[in-house]
Amino acid sequence: MLQALGRAQQSAIAGVLRVSRAAVTQRLAAFTARGWVEVRPHHSDGRTNLVSLTAAGADLSTAAWQGLAASHDGADDGVDHVQLQRSLERVIGNAERHLS
Repeated sequence: MLQALGRAQQSAIAGVLRVSRAAVTQRLAAFTARGWVEVRPHHSDGRTNLVSLTAAGADLSTAAWQGLAASHDGADDGVDHVQLQRSLERVIGNAERHLS
């Protein structure tokens, strides 16, 4: 996500991942300690932090995606990925409504 966006607010990351802001803050602390991300205050809103990948984080992300591509085992051959994503989003939405 950060590789595509360049930087994002912590609250936006939590929203996309559907986790709490506290969970994102906790993981970001570990990622920052490893040198993968940088967290800085928003230039105009001191209550907001912006998160971006460092060069090391971008390298790690690229290597991970390349590893996934290299390990293609054919299990998803013929799968319509757009339709799969829509279906999974519907299942998640249904679960959130019915299990809340």
